[in-house]
Amino acid sequence: MRKPFGAAESAAKFGILEEMAKVLDIEIEALQCVRQQLSSEFEEAVKTFAACTGQIIVTGVGKSGIIATKIAATLRSTGTAATFLHAGEALHGDIGMVGPTDVVLAVGKSGETSELNILLRFLKKSGARIVSLTSNESSSMAKLSDIVLNLHVPREACPLNLTPTASTTASLAIGDAIAVALMKLKNISESDFARRHPGGQLGRRLLLTVDDVMTPRARIEALDIGQEMDAIHRQLTTTYHNKLPVYEEDITRVAGILHIRKLLPLLAAGELTRELIREVLVAPYFIPTGTQLLQQLQLFQDNQQRQGLVVDEYGEVLGLVTLEDIVEEIVGEFTTQAPGAGERGLRWSDEGEVVVDGAATLRDLNRRLALALPLTGPRTLNGLLLETLQEIPDGPCCLRFAGCVVEVVQIQDQAVRSARLIRTRGATLKST
Repeated sequence: MRKPFGAAESAAKFGILEEMAKVLDIEIEALQCVRQQLSSEFEEAVKTFAACTGQIIVTGVGKSGIIATKIAATLRSTGTAATFLHAGEALHGDIGMVGPTDVVLAVGKSGETSELNILLRFLKKSGARIVSLTSNESSSMAKLSDIVLNLHVPREACPLNLTPTASTTASLAIGDAIAVALMKLKNISESDFARRHPGGQLGRRLLLTVDDVMTPRARIEALDIGQEMDAIHRQLTTTYHNKLPVYEEDITRVAGILHIRKLLPLLAAGELTRELIREVLVAPYFIPTGTQLLQQLQLFQDNQQRQGLVVDEYGEVLGLVTLEDIVEEIVGEFTTQAPGAGERGLRWSDEGEVVVDGAATLRDLNRRLALALPLTGPRTLNGLLLETLQEIPDGPCCLRFAGCVVEVVQIQDQAVRSARLIRTRGATLKST
C-alpha cells in the first residue's frame, strides 16, 4: 500500500508554494494583458450600460455563468439594475424576463457555446443590444454582438491550459471595472450605497442617525431645578447617572448639564442650594436631528463630549444621546448592565412573555428580543401601536405583529405606558 506523503515532505517534493506562486503570476500576467487591451469598445460599453433605462441582463454558461452571476450581483450592489439569466433556462421560458429597454452582457471564453449563441440569436432578432466578453473576437458570439470586449489572455493557469482560470479572473476583474466606472458616472454616494445594503453592518452605520439610538424626551431623566429641595436632594442621591440635564419648568428650557460628583460634598453636608447647583452647571451640547451616527461619533471626539441633547430646527429637545449609545449600536451590546437600565436587560421569560415600556424603541426591541418589528415608520412601540390603531386605545387590547402579540397593559397621558409582548408559536429567535 502506498504511504501518503506528510505535509512537509509533500510540499518539498511537489513545490506546492512555488506552484501556487506560479498560478498567481500567470493570473497577474492575464490582468496586465487585459489592461493593455482596454480600448474605445470598453468605453462605449460602459456608456451603453449607463444609458440603459431597463436592466443589464448578464448571461453565460458553466464557469462563465458563475462569473456572470457575480458581475450581475456587483452591478446591483453598486447602483445599476442587473440580473443574471442562465442561457439554458432562458431557452425554456426565462427569456421572457428580457425587456425592450434592457442591454445584454454575454460572458463566454470561446464564444462558441451553443446554448448561449442560440439565446443571443433570439435576443438579436428582438432588437436587444448585446455586449460580449470573450477571448475570441472572431467567434459566433462576437459576430452576434454590437460591442465586443476582447479578453484574450496569454495562457490559463491550468497546467493543461484548458480549465478557465486566468480567463475567468480577467472576466471578473473587467466586471468590477465596469461596475465601478458606472458608479462614477452615476455619482453613487455612500448614502446611495447604504440604501442598497440596509441589512449589512456598513449599511446600518451609514444610514442610522442619532434619532435612531437616542433616549426619547419623555424618558430622559433630568432635574427640574424649580422643584422642592427635598425632591432635588432625593433625586440626586438615588440617580444612577453621573450627569443630568437641568431644566426649569419644561425640559425644552435646559439650563445646563450637572456633573453630580461636583455636588457630593454639599449633598453629604446637607448644604445644597439652587444657587450652588446653578454655579456648577456647564453649557449643554446640542446635536441637530438627523445627524449620522458615525459623524456624531467623530464630533463627540472633536468636541470632547460624551452626551448631547438632540434638537429639531426649532430648538425643541427631542431626546438625549450618549457616546455609549452610539458605540453600542456600532459594535454591539455591552456585556455589563447598569442598575435600572430598563429595556437594556430585556429577556423573554420561560413562558415567552416580557413587559416593556411603551417608549422603548423598536430598534432596541428587535435587537434585544430578536423580533422583526417594522422600522420604516415610528421609532417607539407606543408610536407603532398608535399608528396601527389610528387612535389612542381606551383600554387593554391586543395586536399581532411578526413574531409576537402585543397586549396593551397601561395607558397614561394619551400614550401607551407599558405593554406585554407574547412570543407567538413557531417564532424563531434570531442570533443577536
